[in-house]
Amino acid sequence: MDMAMRVFLFFAGGMLLLSCGRGGLEHGDAGDAVDSTDAIDSWDDISRDDSSSERENDAAPGDGDLIEDQFLADCNVLIRDCGPGCRQVTCAASPHNLMWDIWGSTIVYFSCFIEYPGCDFGHYTLYRKDLNTNEENVIFSYSDLNSYPWWQFAMYEDKIVHSLHRDFDEEVDCLISLQLFSLSSNTESELNCFYDDTTKFGNVDSVDIFGSMVVWSGDDTNPNPDWSPLDDVYTMDLVTMEKRNVTKDLREMGLYGGYGAKIWGRNVVFYNGDIFLIDLDTMNVRNLTDHPSDQWEPDIWEDGVVWTDLRNGSGDIVSPHNSDIYWCELPDCVPEAATTNWASQEMPTIGGDWIAWIDYRNDVNPVDPASSYHTNLEIWGYNVATGQEHQLVAFENTTLWRIIRIENNKLYFPGPVEYGVGAIFEVDLSQF
Repeated sequence: MDMAMRVFLFFAGGMLLLSCGRGGLEHGDAGDAVDSTDAIDSWDDISRDDSSSERENDAAPGDGDLIEDQFLADCNVLIRDCGPGCRQVTCAASPHNLMWDIWGSTIVYFSCFIEYPGCDFGHYTLYRKDLNTNEENVIFSYSDLNSYPWWQFAMYEDKIVHSLHRDFDEEVDCLISLQLFSLSSNTESELNCFYDDTTKFGNVDSVDIFGSMVVWSGDDTNPNPDWSPLDDVYTMDLVTMEKRNVTKDLREMGLYGGYGAKIWGRNVVFYNGDIFLIDLDTMNVRNLTDHPSDQWEPDIWEDGVVWTDLRNGSGDIVSPHNSDIYWCELPDCVPEAATTNWASQEMPTIGGDWIAWIDYRNDVNPVDPASSYHTNLEIWGYNVATGQEHQLVAFENTTLWRIIRIENNKLYFPGPVEYGVGAIFEVDLSQF
């Protein structure tokens, strides 16, 4: 996989962040790994009317229609029907790029819709939703039109890390930075500068946080604006404020760069053709997949690692392909299929007994995730304890945004509310 493909992936697929569910990982019975009796099974079935297909799960998907005259408390956005065991939990989200995460019972997200409908860049506001009290309130806002957060966003307890772009602002020293915001102290600070328009011309492509350790994939050493930066994986200890490049020493192994870094405990996973794991205590590096096909988009939760895998398909990351979802359990990490459905599956997340992903099997472009035209993206899941695959979310002929999380045996995802605007929804996984 060449550099152009790797860089393109971040913009084509969106950004996957930390998922923090609760519960243990246990294997299902052999032979029960995948059950997709209701899926489209071949190219001949692409034209099948999705409304007439039978679904295997117990909770029928909602039709995505607006429920007239029903609103969330203090919210001016209509609630959508997303099916049994599903509810809308936030008011609105950004019409351009949804930046959000969840930890415990707290959801945080950036939005520019509520105060500035149809806004372009600028005036982004950070909101907090308490799922226990159902209260939703403003944390802070960027009033500068030239300051706006981007895809990179992650949360751990009371700490939020996110990228910040300040394009065309001549009064600041850094134009692309990584920020840390503390919910407990209501303070924000800059962790790292990637682009200052004088000596640094880099970027940040992913960020994650666990405990006091922040990890990101990016580059802040590129001295030439005409060069494409090469991502490495960096860590920063928020106690000592020590920054470390944890992949630069791997080049003697022929490993150049690291992408999509995620962290749990002292384990960091990232991809570079294969899925790799670094133990931050020993700095030992393991190739978890070691397969000639591409693997990408890893996520980690406790001892479980999940990723998108092309071992059974054709194509590559940026061209039409029928990728699958694989996972393994550390320390042995023997890859197992969560789904090998013939269409494309991508952007997996893991938490507790569940793996979930974006699924294209009932879409008009079932093997082309990079296409700009999709009509029916769904979320499917695999329970590692039962070995069963389920359809979790289907709005029927509606596109879902591609960033999903699992927390406390619930699935959280951004779904459509009105044209150009979305909210975050919750599905109780105990119903499956």
